[in-house]
Amino acid sequence: MNPFLPQEVHLPVEIADAGLLEAFLLARRGARVFVRVPRRGPAADRVELANTNAQERHRVRFRRLGGEEALGVERLARVLDLSVPPRRIEAFDISHLQGTDSVASVVVFEDGKPKKSDYRLFGIASQSLLAPDDFKSMAEAVERRYRRVRDEGGPMPDLVLVDGGRGQLQAALSALDRVGVELPAVGLAKREEEIWMPGRPDPIRLSAKDPALKLIQRLRDEAHRFAITTHRGRRSKRMRETSLTSIPGVGPTRARILLKRFGSLSGVAAADPLEIIAAVGPATARAVQAYLAESAREPQSRVESSETRVQDPARSDPVRSGLTPAGPRTTDG
Repeated sequence: MNPFLPQEVHLPVEIADAGLLEAFLLARRGARVFVRVPRRGPAADRVELANTNAQERHRVRFRRLGGEEALGVERLARVLDLSVPPRRIEAFDISHLQGTDSVASVVVFEDGKPKKSDYRLFGIASQSLLAPDDFKSMAEAVERRYRRVRDEGGPMPDLVLVDGGRGQLQAALSALDRVGVELPAVGLAKREEEIWMPGRPDPIRLSAKDPALKLIQRLRDEAHRFAITTHRGRRSKRMRETSLTSIPGVGPTRARILLKRFGSLSGVAAADPLEIIAAVGPATARAVQAYLAESAREPQSRVESSETRVQDPARSDPVRSGLTPAGPRTTDG
């Protein structure tokens, strides 16, 4: 007889085949076990109390871990066959515009939620302006990230996610090997939303509703958003600085000072001259004001010159204008 099985089992609802369960419990206990659904009395109160305790325990558990996010973390651990749930996941994305201003973003999720204080961005030094290489960019970003984390004793992730398929994943694994750290890593390919794992010839394909897929899609999309947003900001800043550095006597340092104080070239144009002097000194302020004054005159000069060049076709065509060429006058008769 199994002493850990009771004589009665009380349930909150009826089940399809209570007799089958009783037969199973009989075999395990060596004596009959009654399966009942109490409607009133102390037994019903105990069932209600057990149900309340179970609901509260569920709320406490998933409130602590993040609710639906925690389900994604646990499901991802099962899908990838990880020894522990990946509480800390770091995702990489590469962004560039025709090879210029190439950047790699790293975003961090803990317990399925973004930890924005740990986000990082890397300028990619290995990029050729004419031949950008996403694989080399990914390898450089991963190596720089974890070499620094290793050297500074920072927290290592439970999982590394790279935006891309087999090639990007292999680049990341090679970088980890050079740093000398072993971390679980996977790639998420955009086209079919396939998960690539080391040592597997084929990717993992999950349902679009799978909590694990939803979690890593959020990570991938957040990494892409962070990279693109910062990339656009850098290009915009460079373009503004280029406009200012075209002013004689204004270099990159003074251009940044002006941008920080006035926000844009139009902001500088609208500023009080004394404020410009306070920002960059009287000599540079005079150069800026002269440049702005010249720029203000140029559009009007272009308009006037274009007006002198463009003529009314009717005025230039003697036939269409109703005029006849000069010549000897003739009379009838």
